[in-house]
Amino acid sequence: MEKKIYIYKSIGITFVLIGVPIGMYLNFFTNTTFGSSLTMFLSIIFLIYKEKIHFKIKKEFISLFLFQIIMLIYWSISKSESASIQYLTFHLYILALIFSLSNSNNVNFNQVIKCTFFISILLTIIGVIVCGKGLVTGDIAWNLRNENENYALEPFTVSSGALIGYYSGLCIDKRGIINKILTTVILLADIYIIWTCGKRTPLVLLILCTLIYIKKSTSLSHQNILFLSIKIIIFASIIFIVLIQNSDIQEELQRYSTHLYNGILNILGDKSVSDLTGSAIARAQFRTMAIEYIQNQFEFGNYILGNGYMERWNQIDNPILQAYLDMGVIGAIGYIGFVIILPIKKLFYKVNTIQLFFIFCCLYNVFSSISSGNPYTYQKYHIICLLIFSFITINKYKKHIYITNQL
Repeated sequence: MEKKIYIYKSIGITFVLIGVPIGMYLNFFTNTTFGSSLTMFLSIIFLIYKEKIHFKIKKEFISLFLFQIIMLIYWSISKSESASIQYLTFHLYILALIFSLSNSNNVNFNQVIKCTFFISILLTIIGVIVCGKGLVTGDIAWNLRNENENYALEPFTVSSGALIGYYSGLCIDKRGIINKILTTVILLADIYIIWTCGKRTPLVLLILCTLIYIKKSTSLSHQNILFLSIKIIIFASIIFIVLIQNSDIQEELQRYSTHLYNGILNILGDKSVSDLTGSAIARAQFRTMAIEYIQNQFEFGNYILGNGYMERWNQIDNPILQAYLDMGVIGAIGYIGFVIILPIKKLFYKVNTIQLFFIFCCLYNVFSSISSGNPYTYQKYHIICLLIFSFITINKYKKHIYITNQL
């Protein structure tokens, strides 16, 4: 029975991690709109399955719990139509997730990564098919979106599912030749999906996290350094040969590099160039408008308490700035502390592969804090909950082993 409970917990955490991509594909293939809500609900059910429920919150979650309560208070007094019921469900979901994790005791994190990897294989297969058919980006996808306002396939969600799958493939136990071959194939397929979706941040994170994983997981013996260097040289040589032999790939790489470079310049404030979609320069313009609004319209109390939950704009694609604009000092400190500082701080700890996996999953929100979304969506905090929970559980296990060895 205990093994069965472990499986339910693993599925619950997997649904937290990739529930949105699963829900998106459910919506696409069934022509519905409740896929993500279903996976969010099921994640909580699986996490509390067979647990003795106590009305408690682990002390490590208290500050995040209180921050969600503060955002709920701001939501409740907001007069903006943008502060919809959907955002209420986001905050309630994080509170439910904190409560569920505080009452979850039977978790095997090695199995969590396996479960995430093997379920994400299905997402990878579907992702390769829909990307290959032009249903995510390109003219076909553009026409389909114009014909159907509820068109489910969205490049960011497709690439985010592939990115989580890639992380799980990096961190899974790859002992055995079959496991190594399978993992390599899936990782390459995830790279293809992320490249095809054309999103800058996932591609940058894919490269960065691969380098961090190699650094963290490779012991610095002379033999390992030599073996790793040979691998890198062989891989770089293959890439170089492919590039010089294929003009189409060269052109695509040049296009993508320009898109990334111009986008970074736009976000930093340079409006003399533009990325391919114009999204980065639009974000820079929103940022300028928000800063001017703060400078010209804020009174003393606004600098401390903010202007109110989405009272001015529902999204300026700069969560840090919007957290301050809407909720003042508390909002900015809360967002920066949980979404940015916490995972970066953990990254410099001596961590195992499991903890590293959850840190990787948090890094998208770190990198997109001045370029994507708003500070209220549950995707900003659900991975933070899992990161905190992984450290609680693994540290508790280490303490138990230490005490046992002292007896």
